[in-house]
Amino acid sequence: MAKISGFIIGLILVSGIMGLLGLVVTNISVTYNVDYDQTDIDSYTKIQELNNLTQDIQDEADKIKSKSGLLDILGDFFSQGYKALKLSYKSVDVFTSMTDASIDKLHMGAGGSILKTMLVTITLIALIIAVLLAAIVKWVL
Repeated sequence: MAKISGFIIGLILVSGIMGLLGLVVTNISVTYNVDYDQTDIDSYTKIQELNNLTQDIQDEADKIKSKSGLLDILGDFFSQGYKALKLSYKSVDVFTSMTDASIDKLHMGAGGSILKTMLVTITLIALIIAVLLAAIVKWVL
């Protein structure tokens, strides 16, 4: 259970850092008169959804500790695993929508879509390699 809690605490810390960065961007935008369009607002809405889902996972993890039945614990474990996968998918979705918004703002055209595809591919490959390495290290040790 400590590994799940550590993972969830890590997600909460990342969400908190993202929130703080959002406040910094907001202060800079107000200072320099930057306007937001609908794609920016959609990205921030998705980040808020990620934060809510992370908080929901943390609340459910705290409830697992108080349960005593094996079937309840197993059911909650798989439920939390599903929510973590859902959170990972939504994180990739936020990443792609934010890169789309950035490319649109920079007026990069076709080169921007190629750059976005490269960034998404590199990120996914890095995630897959990280998961595989973690599994191999755990299996070897």
